[in-house]
Amino acid sequence: MKREKGFTLVEMLVSFTLFLIIVSFFPIIIPLAKQTYNPDFSMNEMEWEIFVNQLAMEYREAKEVGIHATTLTLKMENNQIITYERYEDKIRRRVDESGHEVVLQHIKNIMYEQQKERLLIRSTDGVNKVREETITTFLMLAHET
Repeated sequence: MKREKGFTLVEMLVSFTLFLIIVSFFPIIIPLAKQTYNPDFSMNEMEWEIFVNQLAMEYREAKEVGIHATTLTLKMENNQIITYERYEDKIRRRVDESGHEVVLQHIKNIMYEQQKERLLIRSTDGVNKVREETITTFLMLAHET
């Protein structure tokens, strides 16, 4: 009598059990995948705070400030030129016209305005949320007190 090739009942039960274990993870994995890929067009609060703090530090150390449309140029004491410019939907930072450090994402519009020793930054993100920040130099703070 020839032995027929095929699965035994035990092999089928083991295969079915493994299949059920793998399928039971789907309800856990699907929400995580949705959360990971969520095309959110708003600006992250932490990203905004880091941008403002870095810009404030460099603005206070700059010896010259230039504003042209959506580009802010800072000339530092060591003659480095730091630019913050809009690039597609991002704000990038460049040093001496080289590099591409993205400091903000999902930006629809950004505006810089200098008023004496103050710098006003106004930005609009992808969901039209407006953020404003004013950076004051230490020199201005000394005059006010």
